Formats: sequence, structure tokens, C-alpha cells
Amino acid sequence: MMKDRDVYKIPLRERRPRMVLLAPTRELIKQLEHVCSILDKHTGLQTRSFTSCKRANYHVSKLLKRHMADVLIMHPKVILRLLRVRRLFLDDLRYVVVDEADAMMSGHQDFVTAQLLAKVRHRNMYQHL
Repeated sequence: MMKDRDVYKIPLRERRPRMVLLAPTRELIKQLEHVCSILDKHTGLQTRSFTSCKRANYHVSKLLKRHMADVLIMHPKVILRLLRVRRLFLDDLRYVVVDEADAMMSGHQDFVTAQLLAKVRHRNMYQHL
């Protein structure tokens, strides 16, 4: 992502993250936020996370408007909701990370995760396993 910013001159824009980390639980989102905050100090990237589903549209919209983010850590259901109401855009998205993919693709979350991954499938992204 630093190469995107420095070499390709892709600017950081409001409500358009470059990377999305999908996590199934609040605890995992907090853990990923802690790890990313340590990396942020050394790389200059900006990470934002959100764990609550209550009034997510309002709170996340304010959060992303005040603080632009390179990396967004959220549950897929919250991201889909923000995409539907057009408070989040995936125009600049280059990376998608699915943490705990086995848990995300089993049980009641599989439809939501598959729906989000289908939306980002045709983006200009780097594809790695």
C-alpha cells in the first residue's frame, strides 16, 4: 500500500479504503486493530476499525469522514450495510484479507461473506493466496 501511495501516486480519499480486513468477531477485530496500530507507527498507514452494528451507518460515516483510512477492519455485514447506503465506496480497494476464513464461510455468515467477496471480485486488486 505504501507503493500505491509513493510510486503510483494513488491519493488517500475520503470513505475509500485501500485494504479491507474482514473478521468474524469483535475480539478478533480488536486484536487486528492492535496489531495494525503497531504497524501504523512505522509505516504511516492509517487504520480504522468498527465493531458495533448499532447505528453503524451513522457512526462509521462520521468516523470515516473525520479520519481517512488506508485499512478498514470490520465485520462483512457492517461493510455491506455501508455499501448499500452509499456511506462507503470500494473504488480504491486493492486488497481484501479474510481472517478466520473457515469461520467466515461456515454457518450463518457464509452468505454475507460470499456476497461481499462477489462485490469486490472485479476490482483492480492484487490476487495472492
